[in-house]
Amino acid sequence: MVHPLERWPNEEFGEVVQEGICMALGLTTCTEISCAKRTIIVDVKRFSSLQKLIRTILFVMRFMAKVSGGKCKTLTDFTKRGSFTSSDYVQAKKLVVRIAQSEVSQEDLEKWGLVRDADDLWKFLGRLRWPRSKLTNFSYSICKGRIAEMIVKHYHEKMFHASANLTWVKVRQTYWIPHGKTYVKSILRKLCKGCTRWNVIQFEQPEFPPSSPERMTVNRPFEKIGVDLFGPIWVKNRTISKRWVALFTCLVTRAIHMEVMKNMSAEAFMQTFRGFVSRRRRPDFVLSDNAKNFVLASKLIQENSSLPSE
Repeated sequence: MVHPLERWPNEEFGEVVQEGICMALGLTTCTEISCAKRTIIVDVKRFSSLQKLIRTILFVMRFMAKVSGGKCKTLTDFTKRGSFTSSDYVQAKKLVVRIAQSEVSQEDLEKWGLVRDADDLWKFLGRLRWPRSKLTNFSYSICKGRIAEMIVKHYHEKMFHASANLTWVKVRQTYWIPHGKTYVKSILRKLCKGCTRWNVIQFEQPEFPPSSPERMTVNRPFEKIGVDLFGPIWVKNRTISKRWVALFTCLVTRAIHMEVMKNMSAEAFMQTFRGFVSRRRRPDFVLSDNAKNFVLASKLIQENSSLPSE
């Protein structure tokens, strides 16, 4: 190229062998991209929340900044004493993202079209990209795993246990997870016990049986009754003692009559029942829960009268 055109050689070159040129120049052809796995210094499985993980990484990065003595360019501005700054938290969060992206496969890169930003982190562009878009406007791609679970749980609790759709919208502003909406729903069902408690299908009360004929027929008050006891009740006179109350209710009018009992024996109930009969007349039908004192009283009543009992 230094000499004029007249002195250029006129020989025709034959077929150029590409492999020969590559071998002569010592070049190699790259046919596949492989992501080298970095050594993870923090075991994320030991942490239960995203905040604890970030705080631990902050102290680890502070230790590395002190040990490196300024040789590590990414940690030159890291705070070595005192409280951590906002830029320190940003670096720690980026390291968390880097750990989560350590398992990104070649299949994911081709399937989702992930690209690297200036910090060498994978980002998902999606359908909202256009020529003037900046990578800072897109979300970090996070693989499904322990860190993704902690991120979902963190935003879910930060939004006061919002629904799965609202939680995914909040997560999507910063991070992108494959099949995110379905993944968030499964994580909330798995980790959030509070939401599981409140969203579980409630017990359906069984259908009430039809009313008995005794409740549907017209009778005088306390002709057909139900009886039960409640207590004990502490009574203070000269001394403090226990008392029980016998509750008689009319099956038709819902009227009630109460008598005081000293104990829950059948003998005490018989005395109470006599007091009830003297005030309300003898009933034709008595309904109880078949307690032992009621069963024994029923036998005594049937021996001395023709009163039916149940």
